Amino acid sequence: MRSYLADFNDRSRDLAGERQAIELDGLNAARSGFDNGRNASQLAALGSDALPINKRGKDAGSDALDIILTTVSYEELLSRTYGRLGEAEAAVEDLITLATERFEAEQARLDELEAQAAQLPDGTRVARAEDGHIYAIESGRRISDEDAATIIWRGDEPDLETIRAQEERTDAALDVLDRARTNEIRLGDIREELSDQPSRERVHELEDEIDGIVAQTESDYALLNSASIPSEVPLSVDPTAIAVPEV
Repeated sequence: MRSYLADFNDRSRDLAGERQAIELDGLNAARSGFDNGRNASQLAALGSDALPINKRGKDAGSDALDIILTTVSYEELLSRTYGRLGEAEAAVEDLITLATERFEAEQARLDELEAQAAQLPDGTRVARAEDGHIYAIESGRRISDEDAATIIWRGDEPDLETIRAQEERTDAALDVLDRARTNEIRLGDIREELSDQPSRERVHELEDEIDGIVAQTESDYALLNSASIPSEVPLSVDPTAIAVPEV
């Protein structure tokens, strides 16, 4: 099994290395006053531009290299971008599934802890902190000694630090879910924009944005994987990878 993110990053590294080699060959050919024909065929095989648009003015420096850099068709560039977009969409979709399950599990655990907490006669849920004082869980206010004397303790109540730590895990899962949903919407916007066949420069910009979303998705997977979750809660998505069947 391989992951969308691993495959995506491997292809990006391979492409970057080939671009560097082709750029060097093109510059050498330009200095010699001829094109050895090798670069154009290599670029066509790559199915992409040899250099980003914003580097051409700085790095090309010759008519020969400019010709080489424009040998790849717009259709090939657009096709490559659509491929990256599809991988990003699949990764974000899987992340949404995992983040939803993680958030629901963490929220259920938080509700359980709060239900186990001690209460004042008026129903205010409270917990004892490490400093020995008692605090209202929701508002955080310190409970007076007089009110604390009215609490009936069972002996199995969670302390305040345990509850706060669970609140942080719940909030972290919700933040990941919100980001993933936002990225899902943005990827839909990118797909719509690509359907209008924007300029080459704009396609490169959209590729960069897709790469950024993939990086954020990878980071959020790591974040969810580092957070604890009740072991009895099953997850439909492996939190350590975005798996796809091998071809």
